[in-house]
Amino acid sequence: LKKMLAQDLVAYLLALFYFVVGSLTLMNMLIGALCEVVSVVAREQTEMIKVDKCKEKLTALVHEMDDNNDMMISRAEFMNIMVNPEMVRMLAELEVDVESFIQYADFVCAKCATSRSLLTSSCCSGLPT
Repeated sequence: LKKMLAQDLVAYLLALFYFVVGSLTLMNMLIGALCEVVSVVAREQTEMIKVDKCKEKLTALVHEMDDNNDMMISRAEFMNIMVNPEMVRMLAELEVDVESFIQYADFVCAKCATSRSLLTSSCCSGLPT
């Protein structure tokens, strides 16, 4: 750059301007990438917290609605749980289609009709985790 300064002041200033603008552009791109990573991590953490909170509520609700205290949910108990407005609101927060969820439970109940329970070891293999 010293040789360029000695030969032509305009060329020196243009080269200096090019380096400054290039450095600022690269810094701006890195800041943008960092902000994107932070926003994705924050969104994932928020989703995980929401799912954990819903799991806790769901567990408490299932224990509360388990009529015969056998730690298994029959189809009737499941339908009682799905009528609960708090449960429907919680599933809606998690963007679960409640009608499809009930239809899927009907499918699992039909599959597990011999055990007459949704949550037995033989029937849970059909449920997504």
